[in-house]
Amino acid sequence: MLDKVKKLIDTHEIISFDIFDTLLLRIYAKPTDLFLHMEKLYNIPGFFKARIAAETNARAHTSAEEITLDEIYQQLPDYFRTFKCKEIEHEIAALKVNKDIYQVYKYALKKKKKIIITSDMYLPKDILINVLHKNGYNKYDRFYLSSETLVTKHNGTLYTLILNDLNITAPNTLLHIGDNYYSDYERAIEKGIDAYHYKKAIDQLFESNIRTKMYYDQNPNDVGASILLGLLAYNHLKFDKNYWKNFGYNYAGPTVFSYVYWLKKSFEKDNINNALFVARDGYSLKKVFDLMNDDEVKSSYIYAPRVLSTLFYLDFNQNKYIDPNEKFSAVKNILSHYKERNDILKEKTPNITSTEEGVAFIEQHIDIYKKLAEEETKSYKDYIENLSLKENLAIIDTCSINLSSQRLIEKIIGKQLYGYYFLLQANENTNINLDDYILRAYREDKFSWIKDWDVMEFFMTSPEPPIKDFRNGNPIYKKPDNNDKIRSEIYPVLSEGIVEFAKDLLSSFPNCNPFITWKNIFDWVNIFCSVSTPKDKKMLANVNHAFDFNHEKYVPICKEWYNFEYENKIQIKNKFKIGNLVVLKKLSKKNVSSYFFFNLPILTINKENKRINYHLFKYIPVYKRKEKKNKMKYYAFNLPILTITKKYYR
Repeated sequence: MLDKVKKLIDTHEIISFDIFDTLLLRIYAKPTDLFLHMEKLYNIPGFFKARIAAETNARAHTSAEEITLDEIYQQLPDYFRTFKCKEIEHEIAALKVNKDIYQVYKYALKKKKKIIITSDMYLPKDILINVLHKNGYNKYDRFYLSSETLVTKHNGTLYTLILNDLNITAPNTLLHIGDNYYSDYERAIEKGIDAYHYKKAIDQLFESNIRTKMYYDQNPNDVGASILLGLLAYNHLKFDKNYWKNFGYNYAGPTVFSYVYWLKKSFEKDNINNALFVARDGYSLKKVFDLMNDDEVKSSYIYAPRVLSTLFYLDFNQNKYIDPNEKFSAVKNILSHYKERNDILKEKTPNITSTEEGVAFIEQHIDIYKKLAEEETKSYKDYIENLSLKENLAIIDTCSINLSSQRLIEKIIGKQLYGYYFLLQANENTNINLDDYILRAYREDKFSWIKDWDVMEFFMTSPEPPIKDFRNGNPIYKKPDNNDKIRSEIYPVLSEGIVEFAKDLLSSFPNCNPFITWKNIFDWVNIFCSVSTPKDKKMLANVNHAFDFNHEKYVPICKEWYNFEYENKIQIKNKFKIGNLVVLKKLSKKNVSSYFFFNLPILTINKENKRINYHLFKYIPVYKRKEKKNKMKYYAFNLPILTITKKYYR
């Protein structure tokens, strides 16, 4: 586009620019969404429709071609008229320079062309001049505004006025650039003026990103969706070529901003004065919070991974109901962590092959482990106290089942925290009573879900490797594998996009609620999860998320794109030594999951009344399970009937 317009500029003496959706962009999907935004901001029901109707009525009651803002507000009821200044204020704030057209403007200046501004608009001229200058358009020869001249481009008469005013005898020496196909292109051509039709930013966005049009159609007359799309359209015209920065801006940016804005408002209600953003999820959250924080709340980035609860309190039971194999990992982690801290443990710690073996060794040497754990806990307590925490503490995380970070910090400091979460995923099998904690959740409807939570784990993470230990006030990182290295390379740039989205939004709507709600975010992220593009699919192909305790089991984000499946390989064993390895198909319905070999239901798992019942062939009860690393053994009549090994693949 730029090369084509530059060539046109080279062959013309005078260059005319439209303002709205050309030189400047509104950060809304539709211009009238500004009125909807005002209605919500100031709690003035009916303003949106009344303001649109007032403009129509004002045009119907005048003999002139154009109207003014004053004439529009005269058509409104008295209690709406006081908001005229607010409309101007919000209009000014929501206008941003079009980086695309700004390059064209600078090129015309460089070529020493005569530049004029030509606009059909009811706003006062002095207001528009200030907005143009604020956005870098301060050099032009003439400014023709319909609300001042009372003639319009739409009728063609403003073009006639320009030709006469500038004494232009050859209209084709003038090039007009604008977004309205009728007013800016067809009407100009009718007057002999050369014209270039510039597509609206929102239409360019829809053409470049199929998800945005789907989102727009699903969220009509929603101001949060409108602002989100308006910012994406603005970013699209920056033409930043970095894929990951744009990915961060377009997808993670709205998610993080909306969550953090909710946090800020929630902190105000709860009188929070100290916010603890938990690593690693809190990395970008804290960056965005600091942009909108007025220093009334002290923010800190803290390390409180769930592995610490295991090490400090020898608590290896907290994970067993999420994934039974994780109990084995927790026990093994305790053994390896403390092995080098004590001569007896160094000599005797076994290389375990089962959970029971590890638990037995820990219990046999429990006094040693407790003493070492107390020393570790004291060191961590010193780290927390050095943060100089005040009263009314908040801890911020994304998704939690066991509240591991919150419970850890509460134990360390001996007081309750306010826990703030993107969503709370209650687990009926844990021994945690959520009523014992002060909890707040961003997601209001507990039945609404993100289609693939691993996407959110990618949005809200950090470049750091997984934490395996904590010593002397510093995290000890696990040696990064290839998946960690990929994420560590990508995420700093992705986080830049997140922060840039927040800066653009805050500059457009200072001290003003953008109403990008949790529902807006869930809709947007779920569309992303459901609709792949060749480019996204290629770029995300090697981005995986570790979901287990030891960060060893990886799954792709956007599993639906890659036809990812979970495979359960089940080995059938009994006293008759039948031992073939088979792949079973899993079917789930309500509270019942069944594993089939051809049409034979080998294992049935029934979750009812907070209990889980296991049956072989639907009828034989399984009353005991023994866990080993990567394996689950099912016993019936004291016989090991099944061994299940879970593997994950694409």
